Amino acid sequence: MIPLPQPAEPLFKLLIKGIDVSSELAPQLISCTYTDHVHGKADEIEVEVHDKDGWWRGPWCPEHGDKAQLWIGYKPALLVPAGSFELDEPSAKISRSGDTFSMRGVSAPITRSLRTRRTRGYENQSLRQIAQKIASEHGLTVVGNPPDVQFERRDQRRERDLEFLSRSAEEFGAYFTVKGNQLVFSRRDEVHGRASVLTIEVSDPNLITADLKKGSHRTYSRARASYYEGNQRRHINVEVQDQSVRNGDTLRIDERSENEGQARQRARSSLQRENLKKLTGNLVFVGNPYLLAGQNIALGQTFGKWAGKYVIKQSRHHITRSGYTTNIEVNGV
Repeated sequence: MIPLPQPAEPLFKLLIKGIDVSSELAPQLISCTYTDHVHGKADEIEVEVHDKDGWWRGPWCPEHGDKAQLWIGYKPALLVPAGSFELDEPSAKISRSGDTFSMRGVSAPITRSLRTRRTRGYENQSLRQIAQKIASEHGLTVVGNPPDVQFERRDQRRERDLEFLSRSAEEFGAYFTVKGNQLVFSRRDEVHGRASVLTIEVSDPNLITADLKKGSHRTYSRARASYYEGNQRRHINVEVQDQSVRNGDTLRIDERSENEGQARQRARSSLQRENLKKLTGNLVFVGNPYLLAGQNIALGQTFGKWAGKYVIKQSRHHITRSGYTTNIEVNGV
């Protein structure tokens, strides 16, 4: 169980190039926002301040690519690290109603090589080997568990390297994100199988709002994929089932696989991904720095048909001078 915050004053700490600028930012703060993603996007920070005297658009203005570190929490001693970021897109706004300055940062390195679209093929390599090759080209490291899949040939088609790895992880049952200099893979089954860090009831004093939906799209009980067998090029179909869905449609996977193992992995991943859309929600809490993407929460019986276990796919921590809220987007698992 993660601790819930008691009434206290919100606090953030921001270092830019190793220098703590929190005391300069705090008196002029408009907002400090940290957004954490479980898959497909780098984490982000955005800080906006009043700039009446022009210091932030002048000598204090950070440069593109400057390193920053952020912590969020409460006074006097609860600070949780949000991570390391590279600053991008500093912005100054001049207005009769008041001048402002904002800066944005992302957890992925901001380099031309990572932003370059590439077309190339990888032969006789596993996804882990492909990820390690890409990581070595950019001075990064691979952590976690990429899907255990081997390719005769895997094509990258006019994609940025991180987009290609994200697509590959998604196709074969994993989450992928970037944290600083790490390419992070987490197998979906392992993430969803973790214990819930928090159980919430409708009466929870820290819950501000909950917007819950049951998807109107199809529910799938099985998925069908195909591959060609050996030199005969004989077309073979395979099916996998979702035992939690009693009555549902069959999801057909168009992409051809190289062998039965690949086909089953692809089918299982696609079925799981589609059925994650059955139950979704957006919940807003009194700020809790421990609620992060990739964690599981449980909605108690007072949530009725929406009671159950959910994975946090995105968390957004928003601090202003008047308060701190945490907004999470969830999928039922």
